[in-house]
This record gives sequence, C-alpha cells and structure tokens, in this order.
Amino acid sequence: VALQAKDRKHGVSSTLSPKEPEGILLVKPKDNELKEFEANRKIILDILQTHSPEARLRGVVRIFGGGVKLIDASPDDILAIKNTLIEHGEKEVMDKFDLITPNRRSPQFILYNVPKEVEADSLKDGLLAKNIFLADGNNKPHFKLEFSIPGRDRRSNHWVMSINPKKYEDFLSKEGLYFQFTRLRLAEFISVKQCRKCYAFGHTTRGCDPKNKQLCDKCGETREENHRCKGYNCINCSESNRRLRTNHKTDHSCLNRNCKTPIRQKDLVIERTDYGL
Repeated sequence: VALQAKDRKHGVSSTLSPKEPEGILLVKPKDNELKEFEANRKIILDILQTHSPEARLRGVVRIFGGGVKLIDASPDDILAIKNTLIEHGEKEVMDKFDLITPNRRSPQFILYNVPKEVEADSLKDGLLAKNIFLADGNNKPHFKLEFSIPGRDRRSNHWVMSINPKKYEDFLSKEGLYFQFTRLRLAEFISVKQCRKCYAFGHTTRGCDPKNKQLCDKCGETREENHRCKGYNCINCSESNRRLRTNHKTDHSCLNRNCKTPIRQKDLVIERTDYGL
C-alpha cells in the first residue's frame, strides 16, 4: 500500500525545518535461534537500562524476523546507543545480531500516465532529452527510476523515481515533465508499507512473518473460516493507544482512509527523508 502526497507545492520548510532527523538502529538476528521479538527486545533494553539509563527512545518497534527497531531523537543519540550495545553487551550474545543504522530515504516523485509500452531505459533517455534540469553538466541524471505502478487506464503506468536530495526544490517546483510530445504530471510520492495479512506497517504481505495468521481488517481478529466480525476495532489505533498513550478512535477498519495511524506513518516517512536541508 502506498500513500501519495498530493502536489505539495510549498516545500518541506513548514513541516520539516524545525525538526532534526531521527536516529534509527535496526537490531537484526543472524539466525533462527533468536526470532522472538519480546526476548530480543528484553536483551537490548536490559543493556541500556544498566549502562545507559539516560537514553530517551522514541520507539521500540518489531521488525520482520523478530528484529528490533530503535528510534531516537537524532543520529548522534542512536550512535551512542549502538556503541553502548557493542561495548557493554555480552560479546557472545551481540555477535548473534547485526546492528544497522540505515541511510535516510531519498525523496521520491511519481510520474503519471506513462504509456505502458515505454520501458525504463527509454523513459529515462526521453526525460533527459526534454528536461535539462534532470542532469548535471556531465549528463549524470539527478534521478533514478525505481518501479512502475499500473494506472487506472490499462494503457498506462505510473513511474516512481528517487531523486538527488539537493534537487528536491527543483523537482517540487515542476508540475510536469516533458516526454516525447507530451507533458506528464509529476507529484511527490510518499510510500507507506502496510501488510494485508497482519495489517502492520513497515512491510508488505510478501515480507510478513509466515507464523502470522490472516487477520480481519475490520475487527482485528484472526480471519478463519466462518469468521464473523464482532464490530469495528482498528488494531493499529488500539495498539497506538496502548503503547503510545494516544487517544485515537478505534471504531473503524484499519484500512479506513481517515485512520490516524497511516497518517502518522506518512509523517514518519517525511521525517526520515533527506531533503538536502
């Protein structure tokens, strides 16, 4: 599932400039012996409680395979946490995990209604030929075509591209790009992954833990044969209320367009994007 920003023409200054980029650390088990999230979470938090009790985490989140994602206020803070785990965790235990600090996401844009028969290389060359700002003086592109999405019109696809963060404002100021003898609409693209099996965020159905059972998007219970909903209960808003002490309404499907949790996820994607500021 991908949420798309609707022609954000005012840039990121009003949303992003007051905020420093968050720090993220992924703690990933190397083998199947450590696939239990709660056990891994306890290992990590026990080390921090003993050796870095002043650490202020914004979130401790489950990731695929029983891994743990730690979210802190800044990259410097998360680096300090990583160093604490390396220095004070038992070597035999910590050697069973990969500690990864992912790079910040590059901004993405979506190009609408590209003829379906046009392949990636042809699209790239055609865009460079008609839009001078898309490349530097050595004709090195400021963008990379990532993937296509089927359009409503079966004759067209929408193409998602990642761009050079320093060129974000240039792309944002363009409402379209020229290709062949037409102008294709361009808008910022903010992708939020949501599984259609467990309905959690951060992964797709293909990446969902095989142990997870298919849930009902309306009531959040396991959707077995002859399943009957007892009423609407958004599992994501309920979890947010429990863990983050939010006060979201829960009487809706977790796929409802007005659900507060995907909106929050979209904001997190923006915060974790490098806009070249």
